[in-house]
Amino acid sequence: MRGGLASREEAEILGLTPKTPVQHVTSINRDPDGAAIELNRGCWPMSSVELVFTSDG
Repeated sequence: MRGGLASREEAEILGLTPKTPVQHVTSINRDPDGAAIELNRGCWPMSSVELVFTSDG
């Protein structure tokens, strides 16, 4: 996960103005043996993102 400013292409696809703050997420899903089975990448405007931190301890 990282934050940054939308590139011209990202802004056009998302209907934003260039350099709008966005969040980029990359995830790899794995099977029970640990082999990668899926790669996902996403980009969202920061106005649509809510970060929630919890503690299990």
